[in-house]
Amino acid sequence: MDDSTVGGLVFLVCCTIITFVTHGIPILIDRKIEKQRKIQRERDLGRRKKSKAELNELRIQLALGSLSKNALEVVANNPTIPTDILETLSTDKNWEVRYQIAQNPSTPAVIRLKLCDDVNWQVRGQAEWLKGY
Repeated sequence: MDDSTVGGLVFLVCCTIITFVTHGIPILIDRKIEKQRKIQRERDLGRRKKSKAELNELRIQLALGSLSKNALEVVANNPTIPTDILETLSTDKNWEVRYQIAQNPSTPAVIRLKLCDDVNWQVRGQAEWLKGY
């Protein structure tokens, strides 16, 4: 390689680094902030009592499958969630969601009895342990 080729490559690398620093890092930071906001919204979704409109929205999101695993677990552990939503979540493919349903003190005995026959031993154990309550 001659000096002009090396100089061209150095210039190209410098331009790439400058472009990444000025454009790439802010994008990465924005993505991280948005991810943290999404996690906080999901936590808030499950912690408080829901209005009728919020419950309808939750039912729609469940039907569409648009909630993340984390959001499903938080909702499943919320003692104010209606029975129909608990019943829907009790058949979720993720065992951790079913575990939260088994652990939820508001889960009706009928659902808890179904969870006593779950394929996952942790879900079964939690459901059986709370079956008498």
